[in-house]
Amino acid sequence: MNDALHDVRDDNEAAFARTAIRVTLAGFALMAVAAALMWTQFGPGMFVDLATAVMNCF
Repeated sequence: MNDALHDVRDDNEAAFARTAIRVTLAGFALMAVAAALMWTQFGPGMFVDLATAVMNCF
């Protein structure tokens, strides 16, 4: 019985890990789409301004 519960827990953890990886990849894909849209709308100057703002935080 204990082995059966252990196997179920391992399966749930593996499914959660796969879901977390998929959500992370989807987030990066959405950021890439947003970056492309910002590039077309505002040009490369926007990225220089954003990089400057991020560097000023550190």
